[in-house]
Amino acid sequence: MFKRNVPFFEYPKLWSDDREKLLSIIDNVASTGGFILQKAKHPNKTIEEVIKFAENQGWTIKVNEKGHAWGRLFCPGGNRGDCIISVWSTPRVAENHAKQIKRRINSCEHKK
Repeated sequence: MFKRNVPFFEYPKLWSDDREKLLSIIDNVASTGGFILQKAKHPNKTIEEVIKFAENQGWTIKVNEKGHAWGRLFCPGGNRGDCIISVWSTPRVAENHAKQIKRRINSCEHKK
């Protein structure tokens, strides 16, 4: 059997050489809250405003990683069968899509 000699980093040595520097970076990020995940923003500002409106009304957003919809809005009812609104990433007319979303939010029967 042929053995390959693959060079690896000496991770313990790398850690010990730069330990103080790495710990100061971790401490800086943790103390400023930089580790908190930032919410994804919709690329269209009109739709992003409607998403903020929905969140203020108690709706939650789940951003999709794949598929046609950019994300989905879930109504505050939280039960099976409650309102779900798909938010498209590139609607033909963004202003109309934003109006449709807002209309559905306002007509939701499951408001808290």
